[in-house]
Amino acid sequence: MISRQHDLTLRPITGPDELDLFNSLPYVLNDEVGGDLAAGRRRPEWLWLALRGDRVAARAGWWSRAGDQHPLSMDIFDIDGGTDVGVQLLRTAPPAVQNVPRIRAATDVGNAPMAAAFALAGYVIFERQIDMTWR
Repeated sequence: MISRQHDLTLRPITGPDELDLFNSLPYVLNDEVGGDLAAGRRRPEWLWLALRGDRVAARAGWWSRAGDQHPLSMDIFDIDGGTDVGVQLLRTAPPAVQNVPRIRAATDVGNAPMAAAFALAGYVIFERQIDMTWR
């Protein structure tokens, strides 16, 4: 599914050949996305982009255990083009992950643009979780 809204194109990646594009925004899990895709923990239809031309304005990614039919969590959500772009991506991408009874958006809800995009797209915070790792 491809959605075009003004100068914005919203779509899932086409496959592993677009991982560099998807990973063009910095994130601690970028190095794991390709392995997850190869192992079946991610699918191209679960990795969505909001593009302005060839530039990534926002992205969202869902994860599951290998072999699961539906994702268990949204663990990637980045905005580099304004809160409205994030809202449009969240409102467009969910058909790829419908029938999921609960999606835990594991992202930095303390980040004002991300939190605002979730709220404007109709998401509600029903629990908070803090995960910390030592690197």
